[in-house]
Amino acid sequence: KVSPGSPDRGVRQGRFFVIRRTTMPAVLVETGFVTGRLDAPRLAKKAHRRRLSFAITKGILNYLKEVN
Repeated sequence: KVSPGSPDRGVRQGRFFVIRRTTMPAVLVETGFVTGRLDAPRLAKKAHRRRLSFAITKGILNYLKEVN
């Protein structure tokens, strides 16, 4: 798990403009809350942000493998 201790809120569908009004595959990623008691200290750390970015990159690469 990229962010141990953080709750898994699962995948939700939504009618967000940024993912609804596009002609290409799109995803909206929420990595934490900058005002959150648990999230704020983590997001302040470069190592945590790096883990998040690698996890997002891995997800994109896995998607691209599946569609090709």
